[in-house]
Amino acid sequence: MGHPNLLNFGWLWRDLNLDILNVTSYAPGHSRLNPVERSWAPLSKWLTGVMLPIALEGKASPWVEFSGLSEDEILKREAEVLDEACSICNKYWEGKLIDSFPVRVKCIKSQGEVKLVTMKS
Repeated sequence: MGHPNLLNFGWLWRDLNLDILNVTSYAPGHSRLNPVERSWAPLSKWLTGVMLPIALEGKASPWVEFSGLSEDEILKREAEVLDEACSICNKYWEGKLIDSFPVRVKCIKSQGEVKLVTMKS
C-alpha cells in the first residue's frame, strides 16, 4: 500500500473520529483471496453494459448547473440520481444466485440527503 493511501486513511480515521479503521490490502494478482472482490465480481459482471444515470430523465446533470444551485440543491439532485441508480441495479441483481445463494437487494432511499466524506489528497 502506497504512502499517499496511508495518509488518506489516517485523515479518514481522524475526520470520522473512529476508534479503529481496519484496512486490508491484497497484492496484485491475489484477487482470488480477497472476499470482497470475489463477492462483487458476479454483481459487476451482471451490470456489464448497463449505463447508470448521471442525471434524471429530462434534467441536466447537477454538475452542469453548479453555478446556479445551492449546495443543498446539488446534494438533493445527486441523492435522486443515486436512488435511481440503486433501483436500476436492483432490477439486474434481484433474484440472481451466487454460489446457490440468492442475492437479496435492499435499496435504502436517501430521502433527499447525501452525506459526503471528503478525503484530502
